[in-house]
Amino acid sequence: MSAYSLTAGSTAALRLIASMGGTETLLLIQPARELRPEITIEPLGTLVGGPLEAVVYLGNQRHSMTLQRGDSANAHHLAEWVEAIANGTLDTAEATPQRPAVLLPCCRCEGEAIAYDYALRSGDAFLHGVKCRYSACQSLEGADTAEAARNAWNDLQRNKLDEQPATGTDMVNHPPHYTGHPSGVECIEVAEYLPFCLGNAFKYLFRRDAKGNPVENIEKAIWYVNRHNETYPNKPELPTDAREALGEIVVHEPHPFGACMLIIAGPEQCGAYDTCLEMLKSEAERLRWIAQHDAAAA
Repeated sequence: MSAYSLTAGSTAALRLIASMGGTETLLLIQPARELRPEITIEPLGTLVGGPLEAVVYLGNQRHSMTLQRGDSANAHHLAEWVEAIANGTLDTAEATPQRPAVLLPCCRCEGEAIAYDYALRSGDAFLHGVKCRYSACQSLEGADTAEAARNAWNDLQRNKLDEQPATGTDMVNHPPHYTGHPSGVECIEVAEYLPFCLGNAFKYLFRRDAKGNPVENIEKAIWYVNRHNETYPNKPELPTDAREALGEIVVHEPHPFGACMLIIAGPEQCGAYDTCLEMLKSEAERLRWIAQHDAAAA
């Protein structure tokens, strides 16, 4: 059976507090399991520049270690120590209880997933959903309870991981980056009814995580929305089938992409394109920052 190991994000957080001190909740995962120990690093004694004490809390267990301040190997030692505790290999650690994972990592980008609540625009009801923590390359929404959302997300990840690559994939008529949306709707079912520039903008948002660089795809969508604004102020209304397909797509899209795709393909609204551009620019900046942060932490 695979051992517990720290995620990349938790390793980076550990590296930070190993030098500066502080408290952080860590995430260790193995197939179908996870643990969330808490680690605290504080000065040991009152001597300025003196050693640090690291304390890990895992269930009813408490483990401590003394660190020399400024030691560049502290983060490495801490990572090995925390993983050893999680796997029950220390003399002072009991066997770690096994339990089902709260959320499986995203099967597309292998990033951590997070459950969240969101409000329906048409009422006061709050529902639950799950999305990829880092690049939002998958999302599931509309469950009545957090438990139902977690179970649905995990089923999605298991099903995707169990799928075998399709033989004879039709890259001309049905390329997977336009047919693999969790809604089951193909991009062309909406895009073919839009003016050229808006159809391209919709296409790049639809496939942003499935083909190419997500940030570049968002920036291309921004360019086409701007171009439409400059040259084609009006657009025809979608036929009924396309409107229904659009609804299926946006239900499975995280914010702000669902809202932006509605603006791009939905009824003309004064000032809506400006709002769409602001949201897309903000999201592109956020994803660019995450990519830079992850590269620096690697």
